[in-house]
Amino acid sequence: VRHFADLFSREHNRRPHRFTPGALEYMQKARWKGNVRELKNTVERLLIMTPGDTVDADDLRDVVRLEPKPQGPDNEKSPGTLREFKESAERAFLVGKLRENGWNISRTAEVIGTPRSNLYKKLEQYGISQEEDG
Repeated sequence: VRHFADLFSREHNRRPHRFTPGALEYMQKARWKGNVRELKNTVERLLIMTPGDTVDADDLRDVVRLEPKPQGPDNEKSPGTLREFKESAERAFLVGKLRENGWNISRTAEVIGTPRSNLYKKLEQYGISQEEDG
């Protein structure tokens, strides 16, 4: 995780992010079906969507889903669909932007370049509310 975070920071001339111990522990619990490539892509997505310089476990919950380990071959779960991935990424992006803008809907809509009415529809679609942010 640290390797990919440092690599991404150097490649994109950005300040390095720090992963909290809780975030690292959360990532260790995740099942990486795509192995190293999936881990690298997830780290990059987190660095893009996380406001500030620190990634904590709460940031991960929007991007990395923990799945129960299968009990046997009959319990194998097929990989998610492209649509599920896009929805998950969009949801995480919206939550990140809302946090960056102090949950101000108008400002967030302006920053992401979408009409406020569309942002409200997305919030309803994904069940996003400020209460979930804690």
